[in-house]
Amino acid sequence: MAATAPAAQRLLHAHLAAGSAERERFIAIVFFALTSLALVAVAAFAPEGYDVVLPQMLLFAPPFAYHAALLVALRRGWFHPIVPWLDAIVQTSTLAAPYYMLVRAGGIDAVTESSIRVGWVALVGASAMRASPRISLASGVLAAGELLAISLGLAGDQLTSQQHAQLYLSAAFIVVAGGASASAAIYVVRQADAALRAVREQDLMGKYLLHERLGAGGMAEVFRATYSPEGGFEKAVVVKRVLPEIASRTDGERFLAMFREEASLGASLAHPNVVQVLDAGTFRDRYVVAMELVDGASLARVLRRGGALPAFAVAYVGAELAAALDYIHARVDRDGTSLQLVHRDVNPPNVLVSRLGEIKLSDFGVAHAVNRASLDAGRVYGKLGYLAPEQVDGSAIDGRADLFALGLVLYELAVGAPLFRGRSVDEVADFRVIEAELPAELPPALARLIADLLAARPGDRPARGTVVRDRLLALAGDAAPYPAGQAELARRVREALADPPAESAATPATPATRDTPPTAATKLL
Repeated sequence: MAATAPAAQRLLHAHLAAGSAERERFIAIVFFALTSLALVAVAAFAPEGYDVVLPQMLLFAPPFAYHAALLVALRRGWFHPIVPWLDAIVQTSTLAAPYYMLVRAGGIDAVTESSIRVGWVALVGASAMRASPRISLASGVLAAGELLAISLGLAGDQLTSQQHAQLYLSAAFIVVAGGASASAAIYVVRQADAALRAVREQDLMGKYLLHERLGAGGMAEVFRATYSPEGGFEKAVVVKRVLPEIASRTDGERFLAMFREEASLGASLAHPNVVQVLDAGTFRDRYVVAMELVDGASLARVLRRGGALPAFAVAYVGAELAAALDYIHARVDRDGTSLQLVHRDVNPPNVLVSRLGEIKLSDFGVAHAVNRASLDAGRVYGKLGYLAPEQVDGSAIDGRADLFALGLVLYELAVGAPLFRGRSVDEVADFRVIEAELPAELPPALARLIADLLAARPGDRPARGTVVRDRLLALAGDAAPYPAGQAELARRVREALADPPAESAATPATPATRDTPPTAATKLL
């Protein structure tokens, strides 16, 4: 295999290994059917009485019972890497007992005239289905050994030198059949390898190999992937790919425009607290975006696993997110004009926490540059429980809407539950938060900051993320965000990852207006 695609080769071998159980199940079905037919044929067409037929039927009973038990075991998921070898031994030896009975009864004539050796060749050839050259070779050697052992053991002293030569030639032919079967297995694997390389040259722009799907929504699906360009360099990434049916939807063009805008905005951002967009392109009319892989869990999963965070961890998350928001709000266009960029979807599922406790803001699918022409005029996007009042009112928004959402996230981290529970637009638009709703043990300075962030009027909130960060960094004692905050988040992530993932598939962000309020939590993928 060429060194330019080592990941492709590993993917093929992993796929073949993962399919071993299914291949053995198929082979077991074939042999179960063959032994069943053999039993029926012996019982129905043998001219002798049952005193003769019964011993003949017993010759096929063991392989019949074995394959019946094997099918039950495989159906229940009981599989071990030694099973293909054991199956090959049993299946190759299926004809050993009938051949032994023939030679014992017929002597030299059975050795020289029996057609069972043709069946042995067929059994050895069938081993190629396992795509394992070693098993095929071993099957050929085993079948040839059984032929020689039975023939020489029961009729060897009756064979002439010419018959001896013919017998060894037959055994050699069976071994050659094993070699041919092994060659066929090698050829099939190499052809699959070559096909995989050929597909790889085009698939996903020739640079990305998709692995397991991490999630899917109404707009796109997300995969863990390997970035593997020419030269063998590899990097673990996340690939987001638009679903094929999007183009046929009535609002498909708008969603595709939003997807491209997300990639464009993400690629322009470079901050340690923002998930980086690495690449974007089109493959087979489907838009693809490659992004930084954060080895960790979402803040939502961390909350579900461990509940509310201590004050210093809340302050740490707030300081890191405030830095990210201040960065994106301060972005300028190429001509130096402020973009007035607003994320519009700050909520726990979109905040990723690495195993080291690093905080990363993700998902710019509904981010919006206020001073640009809107792709979705008259619509409000985001997760309803994390919208600012001005967002659902249809008023003009700026970065302070994101700071309101940050306040909601910090409230949820401190309390262990979201502030908005009725999930109605009116609840967001008409609420008034009071500082007393926060836990009494929360440091007063942190409680005041959360209350300020949740002010109903944008003018009453902190003006910028840097102001929020400075107030959090000023916290002292048990509320100080550094250095204990990051260590606590890292610990929480490890605990969350120790449990099976319980996050549901994400759904696309949808318009949220007073006329058409969303009925479920929304997140754009």
